[in-house]
Amino acid sequence: MREPMRPTGPDAAVPTLGLHAVGDLVRWGAIWAGFISLLGTLILLSLFGIGLGLGAPDGVAAGIWAAIILIVASFVGGWMAGVTSSLKGGSVGALHGGLVWAVTLLVALVLSAFGVAGLLGTLANLGLTGAIPGTPGGPGVNPATVQASVWGTLIALVLSLVAAIVGGLLGGAQTWTHEHIVD
Repeated sequence: MREPMRPTGPDAAVPTLGLHAVGDLVRWGAIWAGFISLLGTLILLSLFGIGLGLGAPDGVAAGIWAAIILIVASFVGGWMAGVTSSLKGGSVGALHGGLVWAVTLLVALVLSAFGVAGLLGTLANLGLTGAIPGTPGGPGVNPATVQASVWGTLIALVLSLVAAIVGGLLGGAQTWTHEHIVD
C-alpha cells in the first residue's frame, strides 16, 4: 500500500485520513510562479524569434515558431509550478502544470476578447467593418487559410498542454532542500 501524500511545506501539520490528505492539493502560489515563468519565457523567445526574422505576421515559419515557443514556455511554466509547490509528487506536479496552462489560456482569451471587441467596436463606429481585409465581411478572407490556422492553433494548444503537464510532472518529482538553495 502506498504511503499517503504528505505536505512538505507550511502545511505539514495537515492531518491525514487513510490515503488522502485533508486539505487543498492546489497551491496557487506555485501556479502563479509557473504562469509568470511561462510569460517570461514566451516574451524572451518571441523577441529572439523577431531577431531571427521569424516575426513576420504571415507565413508558415512564423506559425511554427509561435507553436515551438508556446510549447517550450509551457514546459518551463509547468516545471516551475511543480518545483515551487509545497506538495511533492509527479501527479501533483502534473496537476499544477495543467493548471498553469489553463490559467494562461484563460488570461489570453480574456485579453484577446477585450482587445478584439474593442478594435471591432472602434471599426464599427468608424464605419470601416467589412472594408478592411480580414475583418468580418471583409475581402481577402480565405476559408481554407482560416481552417488551416484553426487546426494549427488546436495542435499547438494540445502540445503545449502536454508540455506543461510533463514539465509539472518532472518539476514535482524533484525534491529541494534548504541545502540546495543555500549552496
